[in-house]
Amino acid sequence: MLHGVEPPLVNEAAVGAEERPPPRRRPGPSFVRAFRVYSRIFIGMFFLLFVPLQLARTDRERDAIAYYGAQLRVEQGESLYTPYPPNRAHDPKDGYPFYLYPPPFAAALSLLPALEWAWFARVMFIACVAGFWAFAAGIGRLATGRISWDATMIAGAAVFLWPGMNAALQSANVDLLLLPAAAWAVAAARPRGALLAAVAAVKTFGFWPLVGWTLRRPRTALASAAIGTMLLAGATVAALGPARTARSSLEWAEHVAPVLGQGQFESGAVSVGLPEAERRPSFSILPGNLSIPFAPVALAARVGWIDPSATLPRPVRVYLLLCATLAPVLAIVLTRRLDADLQTAIVLAAAVLFGPLTRPVYLAYALPAAVLAWRSWRAGRPRPAT
Repeated sequence: MLHGVEPPLVNEAAVGAEERPPPRRRPGPSFVRAFRVYSRIFIGMFFLLFVPLQLARTDRERDAIAYYGAQLRVEQGESLYTPYPPNRAHDPKDGYPFYLYPPPFAAALSLLPALEWAWFARVMFIACVAGFWAFAAGIGRLATGRISWDATMIAGAAVFLWPGMNAALQSANVDLLLLPAAAWAVAAARPRGALLAAVAAVKTFGFWPLVGWTLRRPRTALASAAIGTMLLAGATVAALGPARTARSSLEWAEHVAPVLGQGQFESGAVSVGLPEAERRPSFSILPGNLSIPFAPVALAARVGWIDPSATLPRPVRVYLLLCATLAPVLAIVLTRRLDADLQTAIVLAAAVLFGPLTRPVYLAYALPAAVLAWRSWRAGRPRPAT
């Protein structure tokens, strides 16, 4: 150091600030306040306008007509699935009946009293409204870590904007009864096995997160899943009888599952409750099938390499089956060190997105994973294993 020359002063605080990464931007107070105002306006419009308008409907242009037909068939002792759908990719225009779910859901429908169509549709709609808000409560719980009216209202206002959710509510779609089970299966560990078993009894993609949870907590998962499975099996046998339960299960596995396993080319819904001559396509911005592995199949059909009106070639069917199987298995393996809640949510999302048929409303099954990922990002650290 030269005599008489002072060394430059170093601002250690400034140096430390330069080394630290800039803080992540989070939604400002004005955005939060605006969304809270929107959520309160939404609540008023939902219950004062949307719900009364739906309850006043008497038309048959909704998914609930398929459930109504299934209930009648159970009561009359008829087959749930005949005439069998053509062995090709599912097409909503193939004809009534449109009941494509396994027998347990039909057994549950038979518990409802015999009602005329309009009242049956109202009961299903009210059940779907209850399911919608139960799902919103689950999403709010996952987002905030607690149950509150404020979080539920905000989540409900946001979920209503989710692709396909409005249409699912208007058509009284069964997914509104399954989504709360899926959300709370992620949010609550104790009933997780039973809730995932209930989802899997209607939608097969619920099987994979149940497998992941069983590998992680065998005793807890199997005990809970066994209770749910026994209740579902007992209710199904009580409603259909042992012989009819077995026959209906075999019919579904032989004639319906192969159809759903070939995906869907139809770009939108149709007026399923009308006579065939009066059916018309419904307007839809999104394609009817958002499955990731099905996209190249749809492209091949568009350029003429595949005939969508015939049974898909065996290599294509094997490809779709492998994607639907390997994606959730890979998700189970890759997330084994993550928190159990996040693993369950990710495996569920993978099973839905990589299945052969992913309708727009199915994207809501990926919301728990998105919410937990957002919470992890917001916390600024990965979720540790538990």
